[in-house]
Formats: sequence, structure tokens, C-alpha cells
Amino acid sequence: MLDSGQDTFSSDRGIDGAVVLRPSNGTPSTLTLNNGAQVTSFGGRIGGSSTNDAASTAMATVVVQGPGTRWNVPRTGAVLGNTIVIGGAGQGTLNVLSGGQVSVRDLQLSDNGNAGNALSRANLLVSGQGSKVDTVNVTSGGVFLYDSRINLKDGGQLVSERVAINSISELSGAGTRWDNTGTFRNRNDLSLSDGAVLTSDSMALGSANVSRNTQVNVSGEGTRLATRAMTLGTTTSSTILTLANGAELSSTDGIDISELTSINSAARGTLSIGGAVVRDDARTDIDAISAGTAQAAGRLDPQTAIRFGAGSGALAFNHTDSNLQVNNRISGAGRVYAFSGDTTLGGDLTGLSGSTVVRGGRLVLGGDVDQTNPRGTSLLSVGNGTLVVNGTVGHTDASGNYSNRAQVLAGGVLAGNGQVGSTQVASGGTLSPGEAALGTLNIKGDLDMAEGSRYAC
Repeated sequence: MLDSGQDTFSSDRGIDGAVVLRPSNGTPSTLTLNNGAQVTSFGGRIGGSSTNDAASTAMATVVVQGPGTRWNVPRTGAVLGNTIVIGGAGQGTLNVLSGGQVSVRDLQLSDNGNAGNALSRANLLVSGQGSKVDTVNVTSGGVFLYDSRINLKDGGQLVSERVAINSISELSGAGTRWDNTGTFRNRNDLSLSDGAVLTSDSMALGSANVSRNTQVNVSGEGTRLATRAMTLGTTTSSTILTLANGAELSSTDGIDISELTSINSAARGTLSIGGAVVRDDARTDIDAISAGTAQAAGRLDPQTAIRFGAGSGALAFNHTDSNLQVNNRISGAGRVYAFSGDTTLGGDLTGLSGSTVVRGGRLVLGGDVDQTNPRGTSLLSVGNGTLVVNGTVGHTDASGNYSNRAQVLAGGVLAGNGQVGSTQVASGGTLSPGEAALGTLNIKGDLDMAEGSRYAC
């Protein structure tokens, strides 16, 4: 046990027990493994035993550094001796640097016992080409009292089989990877940038804190988030995934946005292509989502289906591209937003109901919408942008009612060569059959054009 000061392991050694760093209030302790040392132990614990105030934080750090340097915890079937715990009262840190490696069955960020308090923090840093943590289970705290962070950068790698974390996680740099072969449950902010890659069999993205939204940002050429199955929005606090600047997102079995929670409450999830959006969870109207600064779009794999569940889901376009083609299948009762850029939805939209909301830019519905759900309804709302309808939006239900209606607000233009339901055009709004040319826009119902509205052909 190292209670204070520094120690260095520069040669091979086996430890009959755990590596333990437990400094007390205001005392730092650091253990460095380097020079190709191979160290074997039965588990590890890195964290303070007590911290009373921020000015005297107990700080425990283990550094595994350099090519060939390795901390190995043998994986056994026993309950004890298979875990490295980072954190306690005060700050616990594991730094794996410059080709160092760690192998352990269970990696736990945060002390789930009585040691944690409001000053607790657990940090994992894996940095540099060849640096790697190989583990089966990754778990962490990170909500309310505990603060935990995972940082992979500059080629650092993490390999796992199961993940359940409330950590703030950041992956950055070419060669940086987190490869997970099983389930990945994330309930805090997650950032991928500058060529980092995260892969998982399945992924569930939510928020562990009811008072704030979770931000998942995937940005930059070469950056990639790839799963077999993804659920975006598992909690009543919103989770917003932003895909920007050429980054890639794929999910072989599709992305489910906003299912019901375990207590049948509506989960909230939003996928934004381009710049970030802001969601006000206190509101339920169609303008509960607003746009931040537009950015270049990321790439959503066209084979990835988007399915809105029974919760409150949204797909937003807030980009700077002049001709973004989105050919994904989109279905379910959700909301599609356009804030900036020129976007064409050219995939199968027949199962899409809910609301299409244009508040900027240009959005083209390239095919039929709201056709397959006999109970589905749809709303088109256009303000400060252009919506082009080139298919039939809506259907006639068993009672003879048409399922769609449209509203054109000030600054909005409804155009195209398709069909919509009853339409209201407010003062300052424009109805324009075709688009920049003669065309026919069928209205299945009433047309109400207010004084000050405009008809353009």
C-alpha cells in the first residue's frame, strides 16, 4: 500500500495481493510503472481514503508508461481480485501512456462504497500509439456526488466486452479506438473527434441526470461511430447526438429514437445532422427544439434505418451543405426539423408520421409520407424556410378523414408537385405550386389564405 509519496516499478514483479494507493486528506501518492516492467497483481485500488475540502484533495495516481510496460491482473472466476477500482474520497487517476498497457477483467471508475463524496473524481487517460487497456467490463459513476472521466487520445485504445458508464468520455485523434463487443450503455456526455473510432455491438444513449441533457458529439473527417443496434434516448432527460463535419454514423439494424422508459414515460432523443440543436424538455410543442450554429453535415450511412418509437424523438438538419441527399428509411411518429442547409429526403418515408417542421433552409420530401399507419397523423409547418412536397403526404382513414394538415407561417414557402391536407397560409407566408416553375400542388381539404399571404406560380 502506498499512502503518500512516490514509487517506481522499473522491473518485473509479482504482487501477492492488490496494488493499493489510499492517500489521506491533502496527501498525494504516485506509482509509476516504466522501462518495460511487467507487473502482476490481484486487482488494484487507486483513490484517496479521505478528503475534507477542495484545497486539500487526496490524490492517487498510477502511471503505466512506455513500450512493453504492462500491468496485468489475471482474469479468474473468483469474485475478488479481478478489479481495478479508480476513485475514492478525493481523486483517483490511471494514466496509460506512450505504449503502456493494462489488462484486467473489471475496470471500475468510482468507489461504490462509502468512500465517495462531493469532492470525488475518477480519471482514466489512455494516450499515445500502442497504449491500450484491455478489459471485459467497464463501469463508472459520474452523477450527483461522483465525477468520472474517460479520455482516449492520440492513438490510445480501449477494448471491452460490456460497458455501463455515467462518465464524461472523450475520444480524439487518428488511431484512437474504443472497440466493445457487447452492450454499451452510456448516460453522460460523449465526444468523438479528429479521426477517433468507437464500435459496439449495441449501444443505448441516455442521461443519468434528470436536470440536464446529454450531448453526444461525433465530428471530423475519419471520425466514426458504428454499431449493430442503437437506441438514442432512453431517459426523460434528452439525449442529443450531433453528427458533423464529415464524421460517419452507422447502425446495421437501425437507430431507434426515443422508446418508452422502464416506467413507461416518454424518453427523449434527437439526432442532429450538422450543427447542434437545443431541446427544452419543459416544452412539448413543435418549437421545443431550436438551432445552434450550423456546421457541415456528417454522413449517415444510407443503409441505417431511422425508427421513431413511442417516446418523443426528433431528427434535425442544421447544416451548411448545398445539396445533402438523405436516402435512409425513416418511420414512426416523430418530428423532422430543418433549420439550415438544403436537404432532400429521398428514402422510404411511407411509414413516417408526426410533424415536419421547417424553420430555415430548404427541405424536400422526395416521396410519399404517412401512408402505412392507419392511425397515423402528420403536420407540415413551414416558417422562415422552404418545404418542397414531391409526394403524397397523408392518407384517408377509416372514418373518411384525411390525416395530414399544413400550415405556412410568415417567411415560409410551401412548394412542390405533390399532395397535402387542409392548408392554412398566414400573413407573410407563400404557397408556391411547383418550385421556381409551373406545377401542381393538390390540397386534399380546405385552403385558407390569410390577408397578406402570397400565392406564387
